[in-house]
Amino acid sequence: MRKSLLLLLILASLSAQKKDDAEMQGFAVSPLKITVDARRGGRSTSKLTILAQNTKKPLKLEISVQDLKQDENGSKIIAPIGQGARSASRWIKIERSVNLPPHGKKTIPFSINVPPTASGAYYSYIVVKLIPPKGKAQFQTVIQPSVAVEVEVKVRSSAPLHMDVKNLYLESQNRFLVLELHNTGKWKTSVEGDVLLYRKSSLSPIRVEIPFRTGGVPFEIYPGMTVKVRCPIDRAVRPGTYRAIARLLLNGKWKSNSEFELYVPGEKSAALKSKKLRNVEYDLDISVEP
Repeated sequence: MRKSLLLLLILASLSAQKKDDAEMQGFAVSPLKITVDARRGGRSTSKLTILAQNTKKPLKLEISVQDLKQDENGSKIIAPIGQGARSASRWIKIERSVNLPPHGKKTIPFSINVPPTASGAYYSYIVVKLIPPKGKAQFQTVIQPSVAVEVEVKVRSSAPLHMDVKNLYLESQNRFLVLELHNTGKWKTSVEGDVLLYRKSSLSPIRVEIPFRTGGVPFEIYPGMTVKVRCPIDRAVRPGTYRAIARLLLNGKWKSNSEFELYVPGEKSAALKSKKLRNVEYDLDISVEP
């Protein structure tokens, strides 16, 4: 009897929580990406707009500035200041809290103070987070509703694109070739291209193409970030020593050619790390279809 009563109380509590969640205030932020062309030592301004949606009560919102980072798969994530890709977070000045009436709308200006030594592109997130109403802590989920706006600050620079192939190796029973790519330049860069695997006893290479992301767009790597790109291999790779040549197209232009010695083990042999032999960079303004 007690168990049945307890179950009914729990269900009633969950029902009340569901109703509260359905009536919970929501908001939208636009735009979700802001690009600012800035100059060294200058001050630039921009703005974002916050709109209260499906609200019956006022909203209280918290605004913070954080870094943009990539995980090893290339997905963008929010990171504490100092851990991101060429951070602009300390340059951005914006109000830290906003109150909105039901169905209200507010434009939030912000400024960016660029140091005189800046060069290239810098990135940050402006994160807008809902502060839950008082008295609902018992129903509040751990993850509070938030929206992240990407901010890209571009400072004129003649610095070329740079992408380092740190390592390449086989995984998943030689079905994937993994490229570790590190953007050593000052700009966010898209990556296309391929890897040619030459076995000593064969004249024709195995061509492994660098894949596109979901939606048919190339991988983009932010400056200072390292991303592992898994390239599917559509034919068997026999055991032995290979000369692997990674040919990279950066933003659609042929820019680098890295050569490795890659050992492909047999069933009973242990895999060895590849050995980088050389790297050649080009400054050719030639677009190439990979």
